[in-house]
Amino acid sequence: MSPEEEAARHASIAKNLAAERAAVELLRERGLEVPRIQYFVETRERYPHAIPFLVELLPDVENLAIRTTIVRALTVTEARGKCEMALLQEFRRSFGDGTIWAETLRWTIAAGLEMLSTRALDPAVGSEMVELARDPRSASARDFLALAAAKAGVAEALPVLAQMAQESSQQGPVSLAAAGLRYFATEESIALLEQLTKSEFARTRKIATASLARVRKALAAPPKKGARPRSSKATGRAIDPKAN
Repeated sequence: MSPEEEAARHASIAKNLAAERAAVELLRERGLEVPRIQYFVETRERYPHAIPFLVELLPDVENLAIRTTIVRALTVTEARGKCEMALLQEFRRSFGDGTIWAETLRWTIAAGLEMLSTRALDPAVGSEMVELARDPRSASARDFLALAAAKAGVAEALPVLAQMAQESSQQGPVSLAAAGLRYFATEESIALLEQLTKSEFARTRKIATASLARVRKALAAPPKKGARPRSSKATGRAIDPKAN
């Protein structure tokens, strides 16, 4: 590492530490005392009381590294139903920044939403995830957004998953497409998954085979009373993520 690169690295570290101190002070002003923002990522203790504070803090922070840490802190089960729209707003806010740090933030948000997503998700959140998945600016974050929407049973995610399955030449997107297609009991899902079982990627083949068995089982079973996709545009039915 050259002297100039070393100096830039130290300057970046100092900038992030200063931003973290400022964020900690903002939390203190709101009534929450913590030593560092990183505390939430490192602790083994649950902190449901802190979730509203972190959600409120997020739009007030400009530093990308600290924003990413806050997003990671919100990627916990106790934040379900409390932070998803705030994370999507943060995703959109990052479009104004073309740096690798902003791309990392978007990927972290998308992966977090995939973990948080359930069938109980607010339909407005699901629709927003699909809209962002269709946006070219989302880049690689699209894949987790589409999977998150699929887990929530949002039928509009199906065409995005189909595009991932048919157009991508990389293992990551096609494997996530195979994982997402398991949530839709449709003939289209079966056709796509049958193709993916022949993928050049062993991991994709494994996921697609398991997903295909799940979809076929769901189609063979009588539909549960009142069960339907979350959009009338879908054919077939959505499969609950908790189903075997």
